[in-house]
Amino acid sequence: MLCAIGEGKQKFVGNTNKYTMNNNYIFRIVFLALTLFNASFAISQDGGAIFEVGPLMNRARIVPMATTLEDGRVVLFGGREYGFVSCTYADIYDPAFNTFTEVTMNNPHDATCAIKLEDGRYFVSGGGMNSGIAPGYNVTEIYDPSDDSFTLSTPMTYSRMQHNGTQLADGKILIVGAWYNPSGASTPEIIDLQAGTSTLTGSLNTSRSAPYVFPCDDGNAMIVGGFETYASAYYSSIEEFDHTTNSFTPVSDELIAGETGWLANTYSVNRPSADYRMSDGRYIFRAYRSQPVLEYILVIFDPADKSFTKLETMEPLLGGEADGSIYDFVVDIPNNRAYLLAQAEGALIPEVGITGVDLTTGYVQHPTTLFYPPFGEYFYPTLSFMPFNGKILLTGVSSENSSYFYATNKTYLITPDELVGLQETQVAASFGLFPNPAVDHTTISFESAAAGLAEIRIHDESGKLIWSQVRSVFTGKQQWQIDLSGMGSGIYNVGIYLDETNKGALPLTSTLIIR
Repeated sequence: MLCAIGEGKQKFVGNTNKYTMNNNYIFRIVFLALTLFNASFAISQDGGAIFEVGPLMNRARIVPMATTLEDGRVVLFGGREYGFVSCTYADIYDPAFNTFTEVTMNNPHDATCAIKLEDGRYFVSGGGMNSGIAPGYNVTEIYDPSDDSFTLSTPMTYSRMQHNGTQLADGKILIVGAWYNPSGASTPEIIDLQAGTSTLTGSLNTSRSAPYVFPCDDGNAMIVGGFETYASAYYSSIEEFDHTTNSFTPVSDELIAGETGWLANTYSVNRPSADYRMSDGRYIFRAYRSQPVLEYILVIFDPADKSFTKLETMEPLLGGEADGSIYDFVVDIPNNRAYLLAQAEGALIPEVGITGVDLTTGYVQHPTTLFYPPFGEYFYPTLSFMPFNGKILLTGVSSENSSYFYATNKTYLITPDELVGLQETQVAASFGLFPNPAVDHTTISFESAAAGLAEIRIHDESGKLIWSQVRSVFTGKQQWQIDLSGMGSGIYNVGIYLDETNKGALPLTSTLIIR
């Protein structure tokens, strides 16, 4: 346990731009080292990770809204208690002490929306009544992590559950969507916290509940996916909110240009939109399609140019032992990795594993074995990645399958296996492209320190991957000829990504001009 915490501390300190180490944390780490609590936890080295039984929450709950705070703690807003009771409590997990602390909210929040504000507080809105009765509540409150307080805030015009939102560049809050509420599903609203007002916007082009809502750099916002207010249809369409006119304009009928059927996986959006933001400012989320076969992908949204692109991975996200559906995913922002909790296809009892994805190289590491929870444990999981110790907190364990009425207070702590595949670490010697500029072909010449595998990738000026190929590498100097006949004129970036045998070498990239 001490080794794991020590490693987590180093990662934490090394990323002080996002996660601030303070005196309170130093005290907590020292306290943890002295007490060695919870040494009796059951540990399983299965499913692409160490699955460790975590501490009990203060009350049973499933599908809470969760986020990792800047001080390293995880807060769970509401959720569904045993008996499908809408929860009025927040539970705050401290990884340094491995304990939960309960705080009372002003209102129940099940199927709620939490929005991270620029000042570090959270705007928590709406949610369903007991048993998920919609449209739920129009109440809102603000959570302040500095003192764990909840303060009533400006109510929404409509009662909403299964909704989403974001804070815009002007500081106002855009709220979109509603479940079992046609008015709320068709008409978003703007909350002005300074003025204490709620104002309806123009109508959406497609009424929807539970969409993704991402802010754009120009002050607008993108509305992505979701489903019809009575869940009879899921949407692949995108529309843009114009903050100057409070109106919505259709952007695309499809999530990925040139491909059909991809749906943003938004049925239960269990974390703020800000938690999908990577260190480079872009956002990442998951999508799926069921035809011709079930597939999952990760999608990148760039708020600068408002583009949606598929993250190119070296192999599909489904595979290995966990080849069924994907429950949830989290992003390790400091290390630019994603971890997906997937289940085995057709399993009668839960069989799950962690699939790791290197977001820099596209390398996918599937679990080779599965984790089998104890009999009577079924996952309705909300995952939270903790840079403090490199672990994932899993909440949402039910004692009954296919039912929202049997929440428990059990949790798991998951330590993902280290990714060991292709890394963005390159050789240092004699990389060249000739001819350059080129017309129909170019030759890559470089020298490798060791034999292994390499992937060649060519990106266009926008950063879109347009060509890739994996080649065998031998020690010493070598050359590869690349056919450029299918690429148009322009400026391209060529990169070579080598496996662990060349780890520690310098980056290998070069600009290529095609005439």
